[in-house]
Amino acid sequence: MTRLKTETRVVANHAGGFNSIGLFWSVMLWRHVVFESLAERHFLIFLERLRVKYTEQPRRFQIIIDGKETTYVSDLGVPRLDGDIHFQVKPLKKALQPKIERRMQQVRVQLGALGMQHFVFSPEIYSKAYWVNLRMLYGYVIRHVDSPLAPHVLALLSQREHWQLREAVSALRSQGMSLGPMYTAMFYREIRFDEEKKITARSKISVTQRRPTVAAISRVTESPNGTASVL
Repeated sequence: MTRLKTETRVVANHAGGFNSIGLFWSVMLWRHVVFESLAERHFLIFLERLRVKYTEQPRRFQIIIDGKETTYVSDLGVPRLDGDIHFQVKPLKKALQPKIERRMQQVRVQLGALGMQHFVFSPEIYSKAYWVNLRMLYGYVIRHVDSPLAPHVLALLSQREHWQLREAVSALRSQGMSLGPMYTAMFYREIRFDEEKKITARSKISVTQRRPTVAAISRVTESPNGTASVL
């Protein structure tokens, strides 16, 4: 059995269990973050892309669920001056179960009374290719997030409106430049590409001329099926 401790509880993975717990290296927090499902690991990468500060299982709430007092701990919390945002991360099939929907609605109402927001996030609102891309790109972010070559890479790739990825790779290599800053820029959306299709040598990319901002989540909208989309 594996045990990992957070600020509010001990996360355990029992032999034969289906939950996948582990440690995720956060560039934003510069420390390991505990996750207890693959869906949570996806969401951690998602939050890293937004460049927001967050905390896993941030605090305990005493709330009423179906008439009974219970302790509730959200999976992730994003601190904001106008009220923290809390997230429960669940696979879409589970998030849409009537019992879970009813429970999450009660949590939302009670946290709302405390001036906070609460949402359920399901990775399935994005394609499998989207998550494959982000996991691959984040591996470069860990190694190249503060690379001094980044401005030079973006300057070179700004010389053309569009590139095929293999053309961009050849151009960077011809100048003796690492590919890491380019993939890091793709992760942070400084370089555009079709995020819903798996990255290949033929993928089209272009510099956006936009720099990422270290800011709070710009907005959280709820889709008709009740899952949260963070933009």
